[in-house]
Amino acid sequence: MALRHRTLNQINAALSQSGYYKAADFTVTAKESSKQTQLIIEYKYNPAFFFHAAIPLERTTVGAFSIGLRYTPGELNSTETGSVQNLDGLTGAISNWTDRMRGESLATPEMRALEEQQRLLAELTNGMSQVPNEYFTQDEAKEMRVRLDAFEEKLAKNLEENTENKDELAKKIKELTADVQMLRDNLSALTKQNWAVALCTRAFGWLKDPSNQKLLKSGAEVVHIFLEDGKPHK
Repeated sequence: MALRHRTLNQINAALSQSGYYKAADFTVTAKESSKQTQLIIEYKYNPAFFFHAAIPLERTTVGAFSIGLRYTPGELNSTETGSVQNLDGLTGAISNWTDRMRGESLATPEMRALEEQQRLLAELTNGMSQVPNEYFTQDEAKEMRVRLDAFEEKLAKNLEENTENKDELAKKIKELTADVQMLRDNLSALTKQNWAVALCTRAFGWLKDPSNQKLLKSGAEVVHIFLEDGKPHK
């Protein structure tokens, strides 16, 4: 190691400052060249998370160590670069990096679920060739509004029977009402194919609730409830 033991101790303290991670969760190496020390920190369990710092061997003319940084995850982007001054700036940047790591780790399962939902939605959309790319007639739109009202009432009743927490129930009912209102409002604005895609997108959200899975098996089934051969299902 080319860095002082005191410096390394402060770096390890920054890694464990939040209490969520321990310094032992990371590998810390330092490589010295003729002009700088390259500090490399990697998360042992996911090497995609790293923090690199180029620490110069000499101070600038104003007496500070100007340290170049490169790290993943960044504040907005996957990987970002930046710079800080002196040891306090370095340890602060490391602590902030571990906070972003925690947030990114917690968000990853949600992103994977969203990507899987988008994949399933794309597969379902590709299978909608039987739905004509035309607009609903006035009579068809009227019939669909009636069916949407009945469908909303059925789902709302199911939620009321299976959701004990009143605040959670109110939130679910609000989301359901907004979903159905969007579908109702766009019966005359979207083609049947695009309206069916909008319906499926919302159906995936409804199916996340285990209680709704008793009523609805898949997004395709929801489409079939409303459309058959491109017309309101009787």
